[in-house]
Amino acid sequence: FDKDPDQDDFLGRMKLDFGEVFRARVLEEWFPLQDGGQARVHLRLEWHTLMSDVSKLDQVLQWNKTISSKPDPPSAAILVIYLDRAQDLPLKKSSKEPNPMIQLSVQDVTRESRVVYNTVSPVWDDAFRFFLQDPNVEDIDIQVKDDNRQTTLGSIT
Repeated sequence: FDKDPDQDDFLGRMKLDFGEVFRARVLEEWFPLQDGGQARVHLRLEWHTLMSDVSKLDQVLQWNKTISSKPDPPSAAILVIYLDRAQDLPLKKSSKEPNPMIQLSVQDVTRESRVVYNTVSPVWDDAFRFFLQDPNVEDIDIQVKDDNRQTTLGSIT
């Protein structure tokens, strides 16, 4: 019987210097857990360098297919969206200014901005990051919504 079902029991921890992974490029081994007795965890860590040369994307996609035995291959690209502002958003049906927020969706991942209250020209000044498996087939859906998330003020796909 577990008297504290909402509390996770501490079983051990480990820390690893990213420098080790960087130097090895691929590091696969059993790591002992501190404060965990004889417990160990098996990890495979890979250091990948980002490429700015889009012409190598097909090569990366092919490589990802060969190294992954899972249906979801590793990410091939990172999309960073810098959300600055919107302007001239429509008023609510009640002729009041909206409380706009943005929903950004790529595949099954959705990120939301903070709500900016009572304005048709909100400023967010925020950034969002998405990991893309295949940028050739993935789309981004951007929706500007009122803070109740029921009313869409505008969208881009």
